[in-house]
Amino acid sequence: MPDGGTEREQRRTHRAATRAEPGRSRRRAIAVDGKCLRGAKRPDGSRVFVLSAVRHGDGVTLASREIGAKTNEIPEFAPLLDQTDDTDLAGTVVTADALHAQRDHATYLHERGAHYLLTIKNNQRGQARQLHALPWKDIPVIHRDDARGHGRHEQRIVQVVTVAGLLFPYAAQVLRIKRRRRLYGAKKWSSETVYAITDLTAEEANAAEIASWARGHWTVGNPSTGSEMSSSKRTSPRSEPATRPPCSLPSVP
Repeated sequence: MPDGGTEREQRRTHRAATRAEPGRSRRRAIAVDGKCLRGAKRPDGSRVFVLSAVRHGDGVTLASREIGAKTNEIPEFAPLLDQTDDTDLAGTVVTADALHAQRDHATYLHERGAHYLLTIKNNQRGQARQLHALPWKDIPVIHRDDARGHGRHEQRIVQVVTVAGLLFPYAAQVLRIKRRRRLYGAKKWSSETVYAITDLTAEEANAAEIASWARGHWTVGNPSTGSEMSSSKRTSPRSEPATRPPCSLPSVP
């Protein structure tokens, strides 16, 4: 657990890294995202859903696969990415929402030489409890922003921490984004906390890169909305030092 001296040292290193690094990601990223094809229907009248692999940045679709009427996105994850060459996938960060926070998916990506950034929600209760129990009050905030647009006012704080003992294959770092927002003219704020995990170590991916991939995924999935981590008007979080001490996670019964 970080102490006060460690936190001060992290902040000093963080400021030095901010001055030294341009903040550009060192890795390519691919978003795996499910969509309903607007206006498309099967003969029985049911809607058509597809799972796609979309490149961050330019939005190019690298692969797509129709989801059968009697199944869901989860079993289509590996067959979708099987359509990409090893040379295209190796070293790439694959981003996906909480539905794909599956151990088999993490193992598949590891075997293909790729990495992951996956959202964790309560569908993975063991991991969610561990992430909630991390000592976030002792973990430095590496970015804050105050954004206005799309008819609302939004505030975010971003934290990233190295972890050990997480109940998920190869997990190395956790991202937490706390967001508050309200519509213009409203008095009450709504709040949301989002967690994501990655197998990349602090040496392999700094906090700015992790937060950028998280925003990039939501931009691919929600190009015209203000979903968390998606607004292009926000400034990129700055770099977190690679020397963060790991947090030991509490055991989950």
